[in-house]
Amino acid sequence: MQYLNYLIIALFLFFIIKRFLKTQGAINIASTNLKGDLNDKNKQFVDVRTPGEYKGNHIKGFKNIPLHQLAQKAVKELSKEL
Repeated sequence: MQYLNYLIIALFLFFIIKRFLKTQGAINIASTNLKGDLNDKNKQFVDVRTPGEYKGNHIKGFKNIPLHQLAQKAVKELSKEL
């Protein structure tokens, strides 16, 4: 029974620590850096929010592809040539 308690605590700590680690492949951009990057034609920006959230407020130049559709639509709608 004691091992089960340790296992539950270890799993809980694992998920808490994993929550605060950076997501692989995701980049946070400061607003000052974004202004310069938006003019770079070699970069593509994707807003992964729902269409309703995107319509409410979005940054010009970002393409809206909802996160749950990203895997299917990315192949067709995003350029690999950049």
